[in-house]
Formats: sequence, structure tokens, C-alpha cells
Amino acid sequence: MPGLVGLVRRDGAPVEDEAVVAMTASHSGHADATQYLWSEDRSVALALLPGGLKCPHVLLTSRRPPGLRLYCLGEVFNEEFPSGRRGHALLDAWLKEGPRLLNRLNGSFILAALEPAAARLTLAGDLTASLPLYLLQHGEYLAFSTELRPLLFTPGYSPHVNPAGLAGFLSNGYILEGETLLEGVRVLGPGQWLTADRGRIERRTYWACEFAEPRDGREEKALSEEMGRLLLKAVERRTSPDASYTILLSGGYDSRAILGLVRLLHPDIPITTVTWGEDNGRPDSDVARSRDIARLAGTSHRFYPLDPTALPEHFREYVLLSEGRTDAVGNYPAGLEVFHAIRAETQTGMILRGDHCFGLKKFEHSDVELLHSLNIHSFLRLPFSYRYLRPGLRLQLARVGQEQIGRILRNCPYPGLHDRKDYLYYHQRLANYLQPLSHLKLRAIGLRSPFTDAELVYFMHRLPSPMRLRKALFRRTLRDLLPDYQWADMARSNNLIDWERQLRVNPALRGFIRRVLLEERNGFSELLDPKRLARFLEKAFQARPASRRSVLRKVQKKARYFVYHYSLELSAEIFRLMIVKVWADEFLGGNFDLAEPAGKKPGEIPRAEEDLVTLTEAV
Repeated sequence: MPGLVGLVRRDGAPVEDEAVVAMTASHSGHADATQYLWSEDRSVALALLPGGLKCPHVLLTSRRPPGLRLYCLGEVFNEEFPSGRRGHALLDAWLKEGPRLLNRLNGSFILAALEPAAARLTLAGDLTASLPLYLLQHGEYLAFSTELRPLLFTPGYSPHVNPAGLAGFLSNGYILEGETLLEGVRVLGPGQWLTADRGRIERRTYWACEFAEPRDGREEKALSEEMGRLLLKAVERRTSPDASYTILLSGGYDSRAILGLVRLLHPDIPITTVTWGEDNGRPDSDVARSRDIARLAGTSHRFYPLDPTALPEHFREYVLLSEGRTDAVGNYPAGLEVFHAIRAETQTGMILRGDHCFGLKKFEHSDVELLHSLNIHSFLRLPFSYRYLRPGLRLQLARVGQEQIGRILRNCPYPGLHDRKDYLYYHQRLANYLQPLSHLKLRAIGLRSPFTDAELVYFMHRLPSPMRLRKALFRRTLRDLLPDYQWADMARSNNLIDWERQLRVNPALRGFIRRVLLEERNGFSELLDPKRLARFLEKAFQARPASRRSVLRKVQKKARYFVYHYSLELSAEIFRLMIVKVWADEFLGGNFDLAEPAGKKPGEIPRAEEDLVTLTEAV
């Protein structure tokens, strides 16, 4: 399977065949078996692509009027849809309920429902936007695709870089509010659906992350018992006693819980656990803890080493597959090879992983601390990063980033900091960072996340805040349900590649970085001061022995933290910069034309560094 591409003419005129063909040909899932669907007046066109992701898909056709064509990409786990006829049961339910059905669907999916006679199209995603559906409204067209590149072929569209997307990616490592690096292109958000009905296009929300009032006031013991039932049910929906599974262990609560629950439900099925890292790790690292838990659970355990020397060869592959949405290239130095190896060596086609909605670990004391804990910053909070950007660009990114963060905070309906934090985690971090990383893995191997089960999501949003703080109820439930899984013995560090060290000791990596950022030229290069950038890189590459100066730097960093000024790791800043530059090559042919910000006159140049200082001081 997998892919979906389409065009809608808002004026009711026929969609041009060549436009749909051009969009389809640019999708990685394109093949001879691509199937095209049209409305009767040909104002709506869909292309269903057979390749791309490792997840199911099905096209269903109603035999009775209105001749509905229902396409489901992904999986639905509702018990009312038995596995033998799940697709037909889903079609019957849609014919009876229409979009109202979305409120009770449980799974990871994109739905497309076409009524050919009425030229009516409905597009919908699941509660957490686990699969991306990119949308672009341009002129008389609505274009949509499960990949970014096909939208570049929307008739009449001239692509520009989105300043808000660029600001978010550089400062956060991911892009907020479902924006992308392309101006005008957005991702369908969590719990959203869209209708195109003879020129009228509406985007709606069938479920939003809202905490129930009043909250569930039962005693903790009763809540824990219910949560235990829901955890078991969520895992049961996504597993079978006749299959085998691979579980990604990280040394924390979530993956350990999935392993214990699978063992509890299916004590005899073969389970492979895997972890990866730069080496086998310190005794308190996630690699060592995962090994201990695998031994306790009796699984076949595998460790996959990460090779930092593979990064130059696979860097461009990561940018192509991630489409400029996340900065986690350092976690996948060999691209998706580790997942291809897992699939081949474990003889399982399905990974279980622990993305969740159980609440975050730490209590914060302000909105700025809250945002920092979610890796959300504006340029104003990173005054010592990206000093080599042209001053006008730094000012523009600071302004659009600050406006976006202000809007996000204003739109959060909760005064309590922990409610605000969980709300923003759900709408920003989970939807725009963690889910894109899961989707990346789907290009190599099947993947399911039991802890984003719809019933669990609904349950968590009925809980009082203290039950979510530091995952309090989740942790109690695990201690009661799985008492033998060493819950007091968590990993204290990860064993991922130390890229700060690699910058200093790996000459091939340094040469690759210099080549991408200094020697190769494209439109993004014009926005950088080459001398400042070269000085920044040389400083990043220098060995820094312990000294009084390093102690002073630590003191300065601590002081900046208390005035809400943060600094990026040098490797994170460098990788984000490289991703943006390579993305411009791969998606824009090397061009990098920034869209004009709202209210700015064409060609107007912002004032320089003094303006940025003034803006920072004002905040």
C-alpha cells in the first residue's frame, strides 16, 4: 500500500488528467497498479497508490446508492468490526453514520470517502494524526497527499518556504501547529476531518484534547483498576496469539509496560526485544536496563549498534523520508537499515512501541519552562544560536516564532500548568514530532502504538491533573498489574551516539559538514554569513578539555537558564541547518524563496540586529 493523492476543483470544472498523473508520478508509492477514482463530473480525482508504507489498506465500494467509494489506509481495531470482514463492516457503518462514525473509531488510519454522483469528498485522520495527510488550498484547487512532494505539482502553485515552519524547525527540531516548510501546506491535525462539497471546503474537529469537567472523582484504586483493564484491552486489540512481535525497549516505563502486558496476555508467543546504541552501554543506561528486562521476560533480545560513520552516506535519505518535519537524523545514522535488519532477522513484520498520552514527568513553574520541556522555543529564547543567519532573517524568524507561540498559548483553554503541558504535548509534541518519527519507521516495517488507543486517550482526559503528573496513575497501575518488572530500576541515561564528541574526533564527519554547509551552494546559502558560519563550525570542532573556562561556561549556562535563555547543543544546531539546506535541494531544486510575512510590503528589508535586540528586551 500506501499512498493517497488527489485534487479537487472548487469551481466544479474537471480536474486535468495530466495534473493528477504528475502528482501521482512523484509519490514514492507510485506503480503500474495505481488506481484512479473520479467523481461523475470529474471535479474530484483520487489516486490510490499500492506501495510506500508497511501498513494495510482497503478500497470498498457500496453496491447501493450513492455508490460510495471508501478507502481506508491503516488499521481500525474496533471489536464491532470483526477481522474477517472488517472492511465491509466499516463500509456499512459509514453508510449508516457518515462522519459521526469517526467519534468511535479506534486505530491508526486515514479515511477517504468519495460520493461520485454528488462530487462530495470526505478526508479524515485518527485521534493522534499518526499518518500524515498534507493539504494545500491554492486558487481553485484543493490538493492532498500522504507525501509532501506531490503537492509541488499542484497546478499554478509556485512553492515558497514558510517562515513559521523554518523558525519552528530551527528552534525546536520540529514544526508546530501542523505547519510544514512549504508555505500554504499543512498536515491534517489530530481528530480532524475535511469535506469538499461542490466548491465548499470545510475542516472540522470531531474530537479535541479536552479535559472533562468535572474530572473523574473516584478513588485512586478504582481508577487504577479501570486503567489496568484499558491497558490490557489496548494491547489485546493490537496483538494476536497466532503472531510474533518485536518490541522496542528503551529502559523506561512505556516499552517495559508493553512487554509485560503482551507476556500477560500471550505467555507462549515468541517475542523479540531490541534496543540500539553506540555501544553496549553503562550499567545504568537504557541498553543495559533493556537487556535485564528482556532476560526477566524470557525474550530473544538483540542489540543493534549505531555507526556514526554511516551518517554522511544516509543523511540525504533521512531528509527525503522525513520530509523536513523532524531533526532526529542523529538517531538513524544508517537511515532505515536498522529496521530492515530487524524485519529480516527477527522474522516479524510488526513492531510495538510506547508512544503514549499518560502525562509527563516533571512539574513546571511557568509557561516558558513548560514550553522548554516540550522542546518549544522562539528565537528570542535562543540568543546565542544561529548568529550566522543574516540579521534580517533572524529578526523575521524571531517575530513569526514569537507570534506562533503566543497564539498556541492563547488557544490553550486551561489555566493549570499541568493541564496546559499535557494539552500542548498532545497537540504539538505527539502530533508533530513523535508521530512523524513513527511514520518514518513505517516505511520499513509495520508498527503499532497500543498506548495511543482511543479508549485510553478518552480515559486520561477525564482524570484529575495529579493522576497524570509524573505518570502517577500509570505507574501505580503497572506496579499492581506487573509487580515483577523492576519498576524502581529505570534507566538513568540513553546510549545514543554522542554527536558532540563526534564533532571533535571524527574528521570524516567534519569534512561532510563543511562540504554541505560551506562548499555546496544553493538558495539557502544566501541567507547565511559564510565567515560567521565558518567560525562557528571551527569552534564546534575544537577539542575542549576540562578547565576553569569550561566551569565558567557551565555557570553561564545555569545563569541563562534562570533568565529563560537556552542554548542548543552544537550538533543539534548543525544538523538542523544541514537538514534545511538538503531539503531545499531535494524538494525545491536548491531554491529558497521565503514567503513574504503578513503585513510586509514586497521587497521591504527588516532592520538589522538592533531590532532583534529591541524585540528580545521587550519580551
